[in-house]
Amino acid sequence: MADHTHAHTHPHESHTHNYYEANKAHFDVTEAKKYDKRPQAMELARRQSEAMIKAYPFDESKTIVMDFACGTGA
Repeated sequence: MADHTHAHTHPHESHTHNYYEANKAHFDVTEAKKYDKRPQAMELARRQSEAMIKAYPFDESKTIVMDFACGTGA
């Protein structure tokens, strides 16, 4: 039987753990790399942007665009 008497320390476990920052860091780095490599995600973004431009014609001098941070922005 293994001896499990040694102390375990985990830097991600803390009473002051900031779940917002941990979640943001995970998705900004780890998941973003995976997402950008998925051809389906890139195709979906292309189709969505084309549909939006068709439905709401874009005039660079008048159009205001809001970014809701959906996806990685690649």
